[in-house]
Amino acid sequence: MPTNWDFGDEPTLDLPFAAGDAYCHHCGAPAPEGVPGPHDRCVSCRQHLHVCRNCMFDHGLGCLLLSPYRSPLVGLSGQDCPTFVWRDDDVAASLDVQDLAHLRE
Repeated sequence: MPTNWDFGDEPTLDLPFAAGDAYCHHCGAPAPEGVPGPHDRCVSCRQHLHVCRNCMFDHGLGCLLLSPYRSPLVGLSGQDCPTFVWRDDDVAASLDVQDLAHLRE
């Protein structure tokens, strides 16, 4: 069965997530660059940094990658996830309902 594949010519979408600067989602304090370790904490508020809420693949209801690390049996949500990337909240905050509907098309 022949399949037509087309790579590189598709238009790029403005997705509701993007890699961002390293900062604590709880207090907004800057965090060290790079992927935090599973037990790294914010120097300001002492909250864990390697959690789903700080990751660009988290949209509040679940993981966009359907990661099993979102609902761990022990520990924090996303604490041991290997796909962690710092989120850019400015991208997600700038979207409205029409933007999200367009992305679903």
